[in-house]
Parts: sequence; structure tokens; C-alpha cells
Amino acid sequence: MDLAEKVRQAVQKATRGKVKDYDPVEQMAICAVSKSVPLGLRITCHKEVAEYIYAKKRSHVVTGEDGGPLEVRMRLVDRLLQVIEPKQIEAKAEEKK
Repeated sequence: MDLAEKVRQAVQKATRGKVKDYDPVEQMAICAVSKSVPLGLRITCHKEVAEYIYAKKRSHVVTGEDGGPLEVRMRLVDRLLQVIEPKQIEAKAEEKK
């Protein structure tokens, strides 16, 4: 039995079965938008519910060798330049003649 099921059973036992299909995230969402709940508690509910709805975002630092700048090399581009540049140089030399 997972934790969510244990919580549901505990709520049903505590309320003598008056509450069916208890979902704590749903209840927090209800509290988050209820005008009768103090603002501080509503904000806390919003933060808690957001953790179940959205994945946490983390920053990532990408560095090159020994923490230096990142060097990006594209082999296909390098290879194409090896083929194209000599031809361009030859073409320019021919134009000058």
C-alpha cells in the first residue's frame, strides 16, 4: 500500500467514512483558491500544489575543459570547409588572371 492510500484510509477513519475519495492535492488546491483561508496559507497551498503539477527547474552550468569556455566543433562543417575553401581560393585565383 502506497503512502497516498494510507493517507486516504486515515482520513476515512478519522471522519468515520464521511469523506470518500480523499485527494490531498485536490484539497490543497481548493484551499489555495478559497477566500475564507488566510492569504499566507493560500500562498503555501499554491506552492505545495505547484510541486505536484510542474517539474522543478534547475539551472545547469556547462563549461569546457578545466571549467573554461565551451568549445563547440561541428565535424561536418569542418569537413565541408576543407573541401569548399580550397575551391574558393582556386576560383578567386582564376578570376585574377
